[in-house]
Amino acid sequence: MSFYFPPDEALQQKARAKLRNMLSEKSFMERWEPVSKELKWVIDGRPNEEQHQKILPDYCYNILEIYKRTTFKGFLPISEAIMIKDKERADTCKTIREAKEIMTIDWEKLGQVFSIGEHGVMFFENEAEEKLKQDELLDLTPKRDDDIYKLVFGDRWTEKRKAEIQAQEPAKPLEEILVERLFGLATTAKKAVPEWHQKALEWDAEAVTKYYIGVAKGSAAFLDKDGELVGEKKLNSGTPMRCC
Repeated sequence: MSFYFPPDEALQQKARAKLRNMLSEKSFMERWEPVSKELKWVIDGRPNEEQHQKILPDYCYNILEIYKRTTFKGFLPISEAIMIKDKERADTCKTIREAKEIMTIDWEKLGQVFSIGEHGVMFFENEAEEKLKQDELLDLTPKRDDDIYKLVFGDRWTEKRKAEIQAQEPAKPLEEILVERLFGLATTAKKAVPEWHQKALEWDAEAVTKYYIGVAKGSAAFLDKDGELVGEKKLNSGTPMRCC
């Protein structure tokens, strides 16, 4: 026997108001930025841990470890896939013969890294619009659009990032720079798998086999057969987690 409990509208409204107040005081990006930075550090295996300066409360790192073992369990730092022996020569390397002299490539891990990147872009492109529709965040009025923008980015975060970004490319408008970077990352991720397939072919036959074993691993480690994030159900079935 199962029971259905309708959502408590008053409780939901109270939760929305509390969230809005929190984000008015400190925007989502201001809260997310340190979490994102430390999540990457944890996923990468906590490099240089003794010298690393933690910027979150200690309990947050236990939460990030859970994400590493679930949603991000297939992620690998690129440094595990490509080991460069001579950085100076690597910057000017033009042939496969030269590359073999100055770097070691774990082709299986490399395929896994690029496959996850490619599927990450696909997931965002396929799922983002539908999620925005569900949450009624498409076709907003200009005022509501502006309100949400402030909750997500906030004036402090926007001004800080605007100064940093425009200092790098002062001749371009901020919006143009952001669009170029966003689409540039997506294009790079989509091209990585086929481009490195060609490099694997030039490297040797064994490299191609290992590379596509990694591509398959990366795909299965990130999204399941229904297109859902692997590990998400485990997270959702546990207790709520918050570290910012």
